Amino acid sequence: MTDKNSLVDQKYKWYIYDLGPIIKEYLEKLIQESKKYNKGTADKSFIDGQLLSFIWFIEMLKQQAEAFGIDIKELRLDDVNAEKDIPSYID
Repeated sequence: MTDKNSLVDQKYKWYIYDLGPIIKEYLEKLIQESKKYNKGTADKSFIDGQLLSFIWFIEMLKQQAEAFGIDIKELRLDDVNAEKDIPSYID
């Protein structure tokens, strides 16, 4: 017999596990979109603003996971390094 609390815990673990790749897919879309526009254009600035916001969101997820003792590998965002990888795409 499975404990109801155990099932709830598993549901949240799978939710978090599934969310990481979805977040990375969206991040990659933003990066590709940013590459389409010329520096200094309104479209480039708009996409780069979205990209910066999304990076902040990912970093917050990683920080909160660490604070709650959740291994970042469980988020499947451990290979995202915003400080290193992203600034080269932004004006």
